[in-house]
Amino acid sequence: MRQTSEPGIEDFPSLSPDAKWIVYSAGDPRGQEGRHIFLRGVGGQTSLNLTKAGFQDASEPSMSPDGERIAFRVFGADGGIL
Repeated sequence: MRQTSEPGIEDFPSLSPDAKWIVYSAGDPRGQEGRHIFLRGVGGQTSLNLTKAGFQDASEPSMSPDGERIAFRVFGADGGIL
């Protein structure tokens, strides 16, 4: 069953330990707005953009083993693992 529907490429999915949430990265198909990290309930209809404010190129999210935190990579001058 398809879980996402953001425009552009969606990749790096990570499922929460309780299998209720999925976190993934997606980018603007025109490449103008960078990549962002999204959170969605499995089987849900709406995704929450977790990086809309403050991050323009976020990717490779990973859910923590307890499901409480999400680590991701940020590209650019202030990049790193957050």
